[in-house]
Amino acid sequence: MGFFKSRSETRSQLQNYDMPVIELPDQVKGLNGRVYAGVGAIKNSDIFTAVHTLASDVAGSPISVMKSNIKDDDTHLFHLLNNKPNPHYSGYFLKYLFMVTALLNGESFVHILRDAAGDPSDLYHRPISDVVTKEDKKGIYYELRLGNKTQRVEASDMLHFRFFTLDGITGISPITSLSYELKTQEASKRLLFDFFKKGTTASGTLTMKGKAQLSREAKDNIREKFEKQFSGASNNQRIIVLNDGEVFEQIQVDTEILKLVNGYTHGTLQIAKAFGLPPHKLGIEQPNTSLEQSNLDYLTNTLSRYFNASIAEMKFKLLPDPLHYLYDLEYDISKFKMTDSKTKRENVTALMQASIYSINDARKEYGKPPIENGDKHLVSLNYTTLDQLEEYQMAKSKNNPVPSAAEENPDLKGGGESGE
Repeated sequence: MGFFKSRSETRSQLQNYDMPVIELPDQVKGLNGRVYAGVGAIKNSDIFTAVHTLASDVAGSPISVMKSNIKDDDTHLFHLLNNKPNPHYSGYFLKYLFMVTALLNGESFVHILRDAAGDPSDLYHRPISDVVTKEDKKGIYYELRLGNKTQRVEASDMLHFRFFTLDGITGISPITSLSYELKTQEASKRLLFDFFKKGTTASGTLTMKGKAQLSREAKDNIREKFEKQFSGASNNQRIIVLNDGEVFEQIQVDTEILKLVNGYTHGTLQIAKAFGLPPHKLGIEQPNTSLEQSNLDYLTNTLSRYFNASIAEMKFKLLPDPLHYLYDLEYDISKFKMTDSKTKRENVTALMQASIYSINDARKEYGKPPIENGDKHLVSLNYTTLDQLEEYQMAKSKNNPVPSAAEENPDLKGGGESGE
């Protein structure tokens, strides 16, 4: 199929699509009546950090096209997924968009536009509020809103990402499990905010001596005027001047409660757990853990689940039969294994010593140009094949002279005879 032709070839008859302007309200109501998370969901700093960390790490990992377990990145598919999925944004932001949307709302959609030959030509992230999953006798399909019109999109033309689901169709966001934790965090932050906002009048009673019984409206009026005059950070440590007959008594605040609220990390730990993140990604220190160990744990126990789920959907929709027998997709995770220059140097050296990397492969890792004869692989003289080892042992047991490498391979013979 033309989908895997070299990038040096040109493509024709591509569909044109005008990118809509995406608004970002706090909440969005979809075609199916559901309310989806918008900007309001990331007003919680822990949610923002969790979502941004996962989305940026997935988006920053290139997706390699594999043919017979060998990278074949000089293809249109590689370019489409990583460099230019459409004329409006890069492959990084395509992956970032579908990750953010899926994490906040449980699922996300990427529309596959195809050329005249039926090969994917463009990939567009669609706002979740503009897509409805439906089913008829033919199977699953999607109803897509484009401006004032709706159109049917077949399942094969829509990448539908979800990382947790109970029916295989509808995705569920990790935020669903954090209802009480988010409310507790909001309450604790509100307590601290109110304490510092009121300044010198954090809490207290104002007595009006010699005054007749005041109505509720009068009390509210006096309270508002008093708070307006003496509250706020600008009034901290300033002297309060009261009228004759007014007495203000400040209520003592238990500082232990403020310490408890300020040091509250349970909600943060629960958010990290729901998203599968190690606590150090949300700013909670983990003693006796190296950066390399933390990154490997993050890769193995966190990113792998998001990598696997997204790759499975891409392979299912972008590699139809029989292409999925010939090609594969996988994320490049090398950056998570090489956390510093020392680790990278040790890994590259080990790959060269194992004859997996040539000199030019190693130079490529550091952005260096290839050198002459640099594509040859270095092999240790201590290595041999099993049949040669058996021959060596047989000759040794019979006290026969052991054949040399030159005798086994005439091309290695020099000018003299062995033993001379």
